[in-house]
Parts: sequence; C-alpha cells; structure tokens
Amino acid sequence: MPRPASIPSLRKFYLRLLLIGAFGFPSLLFAQELDPSVQNRPKILKLSLKEAVNYVLANNITVRNAGMEFVKADTAELKNLSQYAWTLVGGFSKTKTNLPLNNNNVISGTKISNDRVSVGIQKQFETQTYFSLELSHTRFDADAFETQAAASRLGSVGAYLAAPPQYTDALTLTLSQELLKYAFGETEKDRQKVLKQNAVVRRDELVNILAQLVVKTLVDYWSLSVYDSQVETFDKLEKNTRNIRDLTIRKRNLGLSEGFEVNQWNSALTQTENNLERARLARAEAERNLIRVLNVDPSSKISGITDLKETIPNDIDPTKDYQYALDHRIDLKNLIRQRQIAELELKIKNAEDRPSLKVTGSYSTRGQTFLNPQTNYVNPETGMQSFRFPEKTLNFAFSYPLFDSGIQTDIRDAKLKVDLLAKQETELRTLIKEELDNRYYSIVAGKDLLETASTRREEADKFYKGVQARFNQGRFTAVLVKSALDGLIQAELQVAQARINFNVDIIRYELARNSVFEKFGVNVDQIVDTIIKNEIEKARQTSQQNN
Repeated sequence: MPRPASIPSLRKFYLRLLLIGAFGFPSLLFAQELDPSVQNRPKILKLSLKEAVNYVLANNITVRNAGMEFVKADTAELKNLSQYAWTLVGGFSKTKTNLPLNNNNVISGTKISNDRVSVGIQKQFETQTYFSLELSHTRFDADAFETQAAASRLGSVGAYLAAPPQYTDALTLTLSQELLKYAFGETEKDRQKVLKQNAVVRRDELVNILAQLVVKTLVDYWSLSVYDSQVETFDKLEKNTRNIRDLTIRKRNLGLSEGFEVNQWNSALTQTENNLERARLARAEAERNLIRVLNVDPSSKISGITDLKETIPNDIDPTKDYQYALDHRIDLKNLIRQRQIAELELKIKNAEDRPSLKVTGSYSTRGQTFLNPQTNYVNPETGMQSFRFPEKTLNFAFSYPLFDSGIQTDIRDAKLKVDLLAKQETELRTLIKEELDNRYYSIVAGKDLLETASTRREEADKFYKGVQARFNQGRFTAVLVKSALDGLIQAELQVAQARINFNVDIIRYELARNSVFEKFGVNVDQIVDTIIKNEIEKARQTSQQNN
C-alpha cells in the first residue's frame, strides 16, 4: 500500500523537471544570443590556395589603387584627340575712332564706329586639314560730310555725300591643308599609335602588379604554415620537456637523480615556453599581414593552410617553358613595345625635319546695305544668297628648318634610344633563359633538401623515442635526452621550412615563365576589365555627387 502513496510525489518531481526544462532551456538560448563573446566571435577564413588568389585579386587595396591609376592610362591619348574636336567660336568687337578735321579726314570722317559680331564652327582634322565656317555681321558708321564744316569743303555737293550706317554680312568658308610635312596625317597617326601603346604598357604593368601580388600572397600564405608548424613543434616540445622535468623530479625523490638536473629541466622548460610564446606572436603577426593583403575584417582568423606540394610538377620543362616565357613575359612584351614606340618617335622626329608647304583658301559670300541687317539675308539681289559679291583668297606658306640643332639632337637621341632598347631586349631574352634554368635548379635542389630533411626528421624521431625510453629506465642521462629532443625539434622545423621553400621555388618558376594565372585558372583579362569598370563607375558616381 505505500507504493501508491509515493506516486503523487514522483509526479510532482517530474512536473518540476518539465517546468524547469521548458523555461530554462529557452532562457539559456536567449542568453547565448545576447552573449557578446558569441556575437563577437572572429570570422574564420578557411581558404584553399586558389580561393586565396581569387580573394586577393578581388579585395586587395593595391589592386584597387592600381586600377585607379590604369583608369588614367588613356589620359594622354584623349587629350591629344581633343585638338580634333569640333569647336564653336564667336566674337564681338567694337571700335570707335576720333580724328581731327583736316584734308586727309574729310572723306573718311572724324568719328568712325566699326562693330563686328561673328559666330562659327571650326575643326582641325588628323590629316592636317583645317576647316572653318563663319557667319559675321559688321556695322560701319562714319560722320564724313555729316557736319557742316566737312560738307562745306565740297560746296553744295558735300551734303549729298553723307551716308547712314552701313551693314555688311558675310558667310565665309576657309580650308587649309599641309602638303609636304606630316604626310597628310601619317605622322599624327604615329603619335596616336605611341599614345595607345603607352596605354597598353600601363595595362600590362597592372597585370604585372597582379602577378607579383599573387606571388606575395602565396608566400605569406605558406609562411603562415611555417609559423603554424613552429607553434605546433614548440608546443610539443613544451609538453615533452614538462613530462621529462616531472619525471626527473620523481627520480630525484627516489634518489635516482640529482637536484641540479631538476634545475636544468626547469631552465629548459622556461626557455621552451618563451620560444612557444615567440612562435605564437610571430604567427599572429604573419596572420595580420596576410589579412591586410586579403583586405578582410581585421578580426578574422586564417586557418586551413593546405596545397603544399612535395613533388616536382610534371609540366615543368625549362626548354619548352623558355619559348612560353618569350611569348608571355610581360616585361619582355613591354620592352618590345617600348622599342616599337621608340621607332615611331624616331619617325616623328624625322618628320619634323621636313619642309612645310601650307595652302589656305577661303570663299566668302557677302551682302551689304544701308537699310538694315535683315536685308542682307532676304534680298536676292544684294544679299548673301545672291553670291554676286564674293571675296576669294588663296595663300601659300613655305618653311624649311635650316641647321636646326634642336631637331637634329632629337633625331640623334631617338636613334640612340632605339639601339639601346634593342640591346636591352636581347639581354632580357638571355636573362629569361638563365632565370628559368636557375629556378629549375632551385626546384630540384629544394626537392633533395626536402627529402633529406624528412629522412633526418624520421631518424631524429626514432633516436629521441629510443633515448626517452631508456631514460625512463634509468640508462641515459637527462643531458642526452635534452640533446635528442633539440635535434628532433630542429629536424621538424627544417622539414617545414624546406617544404615552404620548395613550394616558393615552384611559384617563382611559374612567375618566371608568367604562368601564375593559368596555374590557378584565373582569367586575368576579365579581372582587369572588371577592376577598370568598377573604378570608372566609382569615379562617375563621385563626380555626380560632387556636382
């Protein structure tokens, strides 16, 4: 019978548990949501090597700055083309002249007013042709024979010679052409080629900056792996040193070791802890450098360092890669372009030494009246549309520089520049060959060093484990254990450094043959175009905001 009496108490107990769980668990979740340590937890970036490359190309500040500079690469070309833009011109002039009354000024008058208004368009063409179309209106007024003193000189006839203001309107077409110099615009085409080639050079410099930045990112990326290895190694060393120190203390208590041996291991443990702390600080600094290059949140953390090679890639062949480098190396391409630019500049300088013959012709149809200005536009007999009162001009201008030392000096310097760039191109081809060979030898040597370091690490690990086991049995001293442990640590660090150096040599070989972007499947042309479009759009938006 006591069993049924205990059932209500059990029910109360389970009910209380249910209520605590129902109200306590949501409050726990709510507390986690409000916990600043959870909200402010740093973002962990786990990037593969290819993801790191694409990330830096999309976010790095240096890339953005280079893109902003490249936006201005066509500035010189556009400024040069501005001289061939259509131009709207106009002008107004007003002249008043007061002269004394004498025999010379009787006919012309003593008070003369000459006002002129003009408007038109003009254009200079790349063929060195000049075009101008102008509409002008002139008002001329003189007081000849209008005063009694002036009219009296011719007697009764003088009063009839006085004239009201005269209105002259004209439509003038002017054409000018250079016949000898600049070869009907051929020299100007060469100038534009020079400016366009300079813009291409600037673009390739941007690509080169991207390639250098990728290599730097990879080196920083792998360097972080070295520091990770150091931290891991020193952490292992610290644990092993602490274990041996504790074991030495126990042996001292049993009379199997001396007190100074404990002091030695205390000192070794302190030194190991210091080395571990320095390794962590170095790792944190390298991580901050990589975060700055990637241009991510400064509170982010980098993890998941992978993609380290330990074998020579099969696609490395110095003989074939030399020809590939000649076709793709940006510095060689730019040097070739600079030589071509120098040849064009020499051609331009030679054009400056040619004679110039410029012919200019103009045709003007005029209308003149004393009535009003509108008559010159509507009167078919005396107006401009009658073409009965034209004005025609033809002008020839010839010039030839004789003994112009400035032009001759420019020609001499241009020839020297062409020769110098040709020699530099030949030398660079040789240097590319040597660089590829040296990079390949470094890869082969790095592979041998990595294998040697790996073998040494295995031997050092076996030796340390054997010595430690015998030390636990009391057969070896702590000094030998410490020496074996130091050797193992050095072997671990050498393997990590040798692996990084081997991969750095590989990526530098890729840089030497300019295949960094192809290696990671990056479309550099698309990236450059995207960078330029983004910077142009930002500049346009900034200009609109300023306006």
